Amino acid sequence: MSVYNEVLTTVISMIQQIEPSQQLLIGSLPVDDSLSIAYASGIHETTFLNKNTITNMTMVLNGKNRDQKRISDILGNIHRQITKLKQYPQEKLWQITNIESSNLPCYLDRESNGQWLYGSGLTVTIYIRGD
Repeated sequence: MSVYNEVLTTVISMIQQIEPSQQLLIGSLPVDDSLSIAYASGIHETTFLNKNTITNMTMVLNGKNRDQKRISDILGNIHRQITKLKQYPQEKLWQITNIESSNLPCYLDRESNGQWLYGSGLTVTIYIRGD
């Protein structure tokens, strides 16, 4: 598995610890009454002589629910908790060093079936070892 997919899977696990009752799928658009996450872009912010890098991965985190307040609260809670962590997971080849809100949860659309669609973004900073 690629480093980027490993990091995505790890962030999913972190979110599921914060909101264990929410269904969380990989993709940009959630199904009804669920959340979705996907990495959207990334950039190597710094490359060292040994080819280790500091990389920023942007992830979209979206949600749908019949209850507008509920989906707004769920996404807001995830952003609040995940960005306040002081310790992050690491593996042999990579380490998450920070997670920030790149886009706070916001209204995107209300579908004809009454589902409210909210969107948000996370920037996950990772240190990737070049070994």
